[in-house]
Amino acid sequence: MEKLHAKKSLGQNFLVDANVLTRIANVVNISPDDRILEIGPGKGALTAFLAQAAKHVVAVELDKRMVAFLREQFNQAGNVEVVEDDILDTDFHRLLAQRWDGKWKAAANLPYNISSQVLFKFIDNRTFFSELVLMLQKEVGERLVARPCTKEYGILSVFCQLYFVSC
Repeated sequence: MEKLHAKKSLGQNFLVDANVLTRIANVVNISPDDRILEIGPGKGALTAFLAQAAKHVVAVELDKRMVAFLREQFNQAGNVEVVEDDILDTDFHRLLAQRWDGKWKAAANLPYNISSQVLFKFIDNRTFFSELVLMLQKEVGERLVARPCTKEYGILSVFCQLYFVSC
């Protein structure tokens, strides 16, 4: 298979640092009964960590090259399902509720260019999730925790502070 490079047009930035991957996986605090939605698995580095401990991982990837790579990489894993879709167009009821009616966890290294839209999608679909563990660009994180009367404060700050607990 061809060497897979990140596509700038998709805002891709592949996680490769084992320390960062371990920290994210530890924050997710996976139990053997957990079902996890992973957004933008890229080359599957985080997917591998999640799959080691979770009951089921649904990895949603937009990039066709990565979908083929991931399906090949995880074809022997009985608990990883790779779904080719744009997370912004994904119907969470169709994707998640039809697979399991309990609460899901979500994990992602979100591209900056879609972070706000994905966060609003999570807000609209918050009843599907018990926990979201998201790695975001610093500027997005600053907007999430911004205080009123600051330049970072906006509608995303208001809704995320209203509906989510950040750590």
